[in-house]
Amino acid sequence: MIKPTILLLLIAIAFTRNYPLYKQCDSRWANDQLGTSSNTICKAGCLMSSAAMALSGTGHTHDPKSLNIWLKSNGGYVSGDLFVWGSINKLGLTYKGHVANS
Repeated sequence: MIKPTILLLLIAIAFTRNYPLYKQCDSRWANDQLGTSSNTICKAGCLMSSAAMALSGTGHTHDPKSLNIWLKSNGGYVSGDLFVWGSINKLGLTYKGHVANS
């Protein structure tokens, strides 16, 4: 009986996370340069904005603006604006074919 109870508790915890909706064209960061490229967050920042939502849902306080700044300083981009998945390992998310808490 303990195993089903633990399973239900884990499911309940998983569904209690609150993930914000960050739109990449939000005026607060839409025109910010994405990485070191000529692209803006609005034009090409969908993956980075999604990563910001995932991080915020796990307790970090990164919106696309602050995550973009952090990524620029922490090896988060290559070739201008190509996202480096391994860079967010330091923040608690890892990519294993899917995003998972580390």
